[in-house]
Amino acid sequence: MTENKFFKIIILLLILLNGILLGFVWLRKPPFSPPPRQGKNAAIYLSKELQFTPEQEQIYETMHRQHHRQIDSIRIADRQLRERLFALLQQQSIDTAIVGLMADSLGVNKANSERITFMHFAAVKQLCNQPQQLKFNEVINKALQMLQPPPPEQR
Repeated sequence: MTENKFFKIIILLLILLNGILLGFVWLRKPPFSPPPRQGKNAAIYLSKELQFTPEQEQIYETMHRQHHRQIDSIRIADRQLRERLFALLQQQSIDTAIVGLMADSLGVNKANSERITFMHFAAVKQLCNQPQQLKFNEVINKALQMLQPPPPEQR
């Protein structure tokens, strides 16, 4: 009887410790926060590193807004096209020619996005004076890295 009571107490203690440990793990987990807009960080970084004049800053801000409008419209078109592509999975028979055309369109959108981004940065470089252009050549790779999505979480 006392041995049975002893095991009951041990089991209750283990359950209690397990509950405390789970609560500690769940409560200590940081809340999800979406990543900051990478493009804005890159714009701030470039502006600071290149030490734009107030006039250059104003022109650059206009260029930055225009670039984002163009890229956002491509992203919206991409999302809609991808939704239509995967909606084809609902059909009994899938026309591979249509799938190919949609996949090609996604590739064209990606190419357009890259071309627009390249031309944007070429225009930013033209905005710079000679010393700023030298600095631009040094910092552009870091700015481009800021535009990339973060790497996937390691498990």
